[in-house]
Amino acid sequence: MNLMFRSGLIAVVTAATILAGASAARADGGTVPSAAPPVELGVPYFGDNTDRSCTSNGCRVDFWRLPPILAGDVVTVAWRWTGSGYGPRMCLTGGIDDFDWYQNPCKLSSAVMGERAGARSQLTSSAAQSVAFLQFTEETPCAFGCNYKGPYQFTVESIQHAVGLSMDPVSSLSPKGTVTGKVRLSDSSPVPDGLPVVLTVRHGSETLVRNATTAGGAVSIPVKLPKAWKGDKVRLSLSTPASTGYLAATTPPVKARIG
Repeated sequence: MNLMFRSGLIAVVTAATILAGASAARADGGTVPSAAPPVELGVPYFGDNTDRSCTSNGCRVDFWRLPPILAGDVVTVAWRWTGSGYGPRMCLTGGIDDFDWYQNPCKLSSAVMGERAGARSQLTSSAAQSVAFLQFTEETPCAFGCNYKGPYQFTVESIQHAVGLSMDPVSSLSPKGTVTGKVRLSDSSPVPDGLPVVLTVRHGSETLVRNATTAGGAVSIPVKLPKAWKGDKVRLSLSTPASTGYLAATTPPVKARIG
């Protein structure tokens, strides 16, 4: 089974886009993982890591509790820092506790820097974690005068799951045949029923598209092809569009003869 996963990019936007018309739900994150306040999607939060303590491996850290995430998931955060200096950096972490968090900074993703004007960052998780955190932190080890600090604002806009999509083997296809496939999350569990899947059939310069939805982590798409195509070869591929909760995925094209 060939699984196709998609990851995220980083783009800059204006601060007005980030938090326009919204009020903060809570100020200040937790100084240790057990004190991290939970984060809800679409809700703006304010924090400030200026007065956090430092250790030899970690400095000025704020933790915010995220919902469980899977490997390959993309967490999209609109955020900005509003103080002087460089502002805190942001990353994903998890699998830590109050006694070892400073030994494993940014355990699930690389840290990114924000912008005073505002940024939208997409953080891709390197592993599944039932207890995950958004971490705002100083440079580790402390650099540039320990100046990655200050007040910040953020909104977690979405958590998109990576989708593993595969097409069942097919070398020949009846003009009224069926194409089947598997649709799984990165932990091999089935995606929820109802996820849309598109079958694309290419015959020379002609293209046919058929749509279906998943059931039990699988998809079955009936086709009705022109009789004139009998004996010819076509290229088949499956795809799922990106949505608020899922990343886009596409299978490599497969050649099949119309029998």
